[in-house]
Amino acid sequence: MLPVDADDLIEANVAALVTAAQGDPPSFADLYRLYLKRMYLYVRANVANAEDAADLTQQIFLQAFHHLASFRQQSSFRSWLFRIAQHSISNFHRRRPHTVPWETLPETVHPLDEQTPETLALWHESVARLQHLLAQLPTDKRDLLALRFAAQLHITEIAEILGKNPEAVRKQIARTIQTLKERYDEA
Repeated sequence: MLPVDADDLIEANVAALVTAAQGDPPSFADLYRLYLKRMYLYVRANVANAEDAADLTQQIFLQAFHHLASFRQQSSFRSWLFRIAQHSISNFHRRRPHTVPWETLPETVHPLDEQTPETLALWHESVARLQHLLAQLPTDKRDLLALRFAAQLHITEIAEILGKNPEAVRKQIARTIQTLKERYDEA
């Protein structure tokens, strides 16, 4: 049985899965299972509702499946897959020109220690304030945070996806987080 998290596999094992899927299309199911959760969380952080996120996630995997023969292992499969996701999300938003607010991960991902009515109300107020601040960020900054925290990608992978230097990506994420902290404290 495959591990749920791609970090549990070394890149050579992922490369072997890709090679197998290129020769035997039903083997793509292993790659799908391996990356489904992270991909969904990344997409969900970029669209307004769960139904759109599920549909878009499926479309991303379909695109990857159809273009798998053209994948060359010069970059990691995960980076290639998330580049497809970035383009798909961008196209999704172009087709729907309205503004989509940033949505946090489900409560089950960040459970509260004490779920009294007061702590729940404070938590919801904090989340709403953070959502408002995130919505004010430029799209590229929101996407950077979604790749890092929703998709849980490493800085080097994000840099590869964006075609940037890893140190520049690290600094940009740090600056964005610092800006959010400052604005959150001011609000």
